[in-house]
Amino acid sequence: MKTIFIPIFVPSVARNILRTDVWKKLRQKQDLRVVLFAPSYKKDFYRKEVGAENVFFEPLDNFNDPLNKLDSFFRHLALFFVDNETIKCLRRMRLEKENNYIFYFFSWLLIKLFSNLSFLRRTARLLDYFLVRDTKLAKYFEQYKPDLVFAPHIIHACDQAFIREAKRRKIKTVGLIHSWDNLTANKSAMRINPDVLIVPNEITKREAEKLCDYPGNRIIIAGMPHFDYYFTEKPCAREAFFKRIGGDPAKRLILFAAIGKSFSDTEWQDVQIISDAIDRGDLPSDLQILVRMHPNPAAHMIDRGLKKSKTILFDVPGIQLPAPGGVSEEMLFDDMMHLYNTLFYSDIVVTIQSTMSIDASAFDKPVINVCFDGWEKKPFYDSTSVLQLHHYTHYQPILKSGGVRLAKTAEDLIASINLYLKHPELDREGRARVVKEQCWKFDGGAGKRIADAILKSLDTTI
Repeated sequence: MKTIFIPIFVPSVARNILRTDVWKKLRQKQDLRVVLFAPSYKKDFYRKEVGAENVFFEPLDNFNDPLNKLDSFFRHLALFFVDNETIKCLRRMRLEKENNYIFYFFSWLLIKLFSNLSFLRRTARLLDYFLVRDTKLAKYFEQYKPDLVFAPHIIHACDQAFIREAKRRKIKTVGLIHSWDNLTANKSAMRINPDVLIVPNEITKREAEKLCDYPGNRIIIAGMPHFDYYFTEKPCAREAFFKRIGGDPAKRLILFAAIGKSFSDTEWQDVQIISDAIDRGDLPSDLQILVRMHPNPAAHMIDRGLKKSKTILFDVPGIQLPAPGGVSEEMLFDDMMHLYNTLFYSDIVVTIQSTMSIDASAFDKPVINVCFDGWEKKPFYDSTSVLQLHHYTHYQPILKSGGVRLAKTAEDLIASINLYLKHPELDREGRARVVKEQCWKFDGGAGKRIADAILKSLDTTI
């Protein structure tokens, strides 16, 4: 019996792996033992969900904290490997907030050096591999003697620690870029490269080759596993869905997909603008707004000033588990199907800048991106302004696709909603391009392709 290690430390990773065909296909192997590593407060939760005779669970905590000074040094050094519009925006926002021109200059210098000289990045990764030591994982490798380590969130500190330990022991490693924005928006390239890398699309493959110096012949393109639901499942009855959200099945639905107060503190104003337009008659009266939180409680918008209205509904996705310092969200099968139904029955999707633009495109739903700060006039580099979000590198293919419309004023937003309500077929080719570029193959088989890549690597272990 062969053994695979899989660390699960991010809720979206649990969604992508444990609740898709990745896990289903791995569990079909009767002669395979899987050891899942998770925070101690989630171990029993995952055990109840996916526990089986050949599935073992081990708790690991505090992996977001640097192991030592060397680990902290290399973590920070990896932030200088990437130079793009996202990094420029983030650096300028920090400058505006801290006014530290000395740091700004030297960080610019390091970024220019490491992003343009691959031998410096390769040298840094080599030193990182040899100099950073960690004994926390050694006992598990000794106990279970794994044949393969699968890192489902390869840029995460915990996954990198597993990769480092496995490579020192000559154990085969497979990494997954679990989201389309990982290599650019998260500001960090891989510190240590796995033997095999799985990516969602051609764009991410090119990014891995350029930013991570990863050889293209060891990259496998698989697609987005959590999008498999959109292809394979069927919607519930319209009446059942609207009963669940407290809406009216006779009315049309605008889905407002919030990105959260960490990125914007004026989303409530965007919702109010749409609601007021309905009340004034600038938008049809047969509309209702479903605000899908991410993951802020609905009270946040009410507390900020959003007026309560029969046209505004709130949807808080997933379940919340008690966690150190707060809560941790998990998207279970029922929650993923609820998102499916939400998109299926929405007439228009409004968001600022998020993956929901891709989700909506998969259902051929018109997408409007809000590119203004409600009623407020904020500087471009204000950390709570949405203006710079549309300049982020990972989002440029979405904007260039022709599949979404940017609303730069409240008037633009209302006009775009009215236009799409009358002509939902507009920009359909652009939405199809979004799906093709971001999902690669939208055929319901991404999860199986990821599992096949893992099992193939397991059969060719070092």
